[in-house]
Amino acid sequence: MALILIVDDDADVRLALRELLETEGHRVLEATDGDQLLPLIMTHWPDLVLLDQMMPKVPGFEALERLRLNPAGKEFPVIMVTAAGSPQDAIRARQLGALEYIGKPWGKGEIEMRVKWVLQTVKRPVREPAERIFVVDDEEHMRLALATALGDCGYEVAPLPSGAEAVEASIQLNPSLIMLDLNMPGMDGIATLQQLRRIPTTMYTPVIIVTGAPTAETVQAARSLNATDFIMKPWQPRDLELRVRRALDSVATARAA
Repeated sequence: MALILIVDDDADVRLALRELLETEGHRVLEATDGDQLLPLIMTHWPDLVLLDQMMPKVPGFEALERLRLNPAGKEFPVIMVTAAGSPQDAIRARQLGALEYIGKPWGKGEIEMRVKWVLQTVKRPVREPAERIFVVDDEEHMRLALATALGDCGYEVAPLPSGAEAVEASIQLNPSLIMLDLNMPGMDGIATLQQLRRIPTTMYTPVIIVTGAPTAETVQAARSLNATDFIMKPWQPRDLELRVRRALDSVATARAA
């Protein structure tokens, strides 16, 4: 599901929104003031923002104006959720590109309905610059399927047919994430991961193992080399996107700490 950023100075409102969204299966980030909106967007690149208007440092409209002045934030999906509702405020929110304007207290099911509508109808934000993902698999149809699915999500994808080519490419390039098959001729997935962990550019790069036949031994070996996640073949596009976003988000969180 989606990654949603809640920006509101009221802890009770943030908790209520978080519970609603997590019940729907979404992941949630929280911020307490409008001055955190743009930094969090540039770090985590959420799918949607729920933005309050009345906040002590930077109110919602000012935060939204700052967002729209940034080239990457001109069309970022935002829903205003505020107690300071008036027809004039609703008009102002629309002028700044807010997709919805919800007054507090909101009606039963209103948040869930509006969020679902936005996520289903608005194209998800594409990170700028696009993150580079290596897809390493000896099966051409699998490389193509993964590259197509990830490319549709806005990522820059480098399909690589062998572990040796992945290691060579990693010396020159700096991938944001690596999708790695386990069963490959020559250098298999575990051997490839061992080599990748010796290269400065991929020493800490998140690696998602994509495999159809894991064993307890290979899973343990991959985890000992800090594999980030495991995806079973055949995978589902939405699950793939969620796992990739989660892995990249964990790196962004670590860097921001």
